[in-house]
Amino acid sequence: MNAIQRAWAVAHLLAPVGFLLGCSPEPPKAEFTVDEYLANPAAMNARLKECANNPGDFRDDPDCANVKAAAERQGIGSLRDLPPLGLVPSEESDRAERSASNPESHSPQ
Repeated sequence: MNAIQRAWAVAHLLAPVGFLLGCSPEPPKAEFTVDEYLANPAAMNARLKECANNPGDFRDDPDCANVKAAAERQGIGSLRDLPPLGLVPSEESDRAERSASNPESHSPQ
């Protein structure tokens, strides 16, 4: 088989592959954005239940990704709205802790 015959054979094999790749369906688009789900809690809850009930079928669904992100954002909210975590003790609690650990400091002299 010469070079021209090989080129034609390869072209005949690759043509159907190129045709199939060119005709592949467009990836699915999400019906709602995260902000739209946040604005419509009833739609968000309904879609969230649907996605949670069948994760195998909806694993790659863009709407399920958006509704999960909306639910996470709604659950956390803004970090500015969170109460103080109390990681740094106040002066009063620090004083109470020191007096509890050192009982001699309060004994009468």
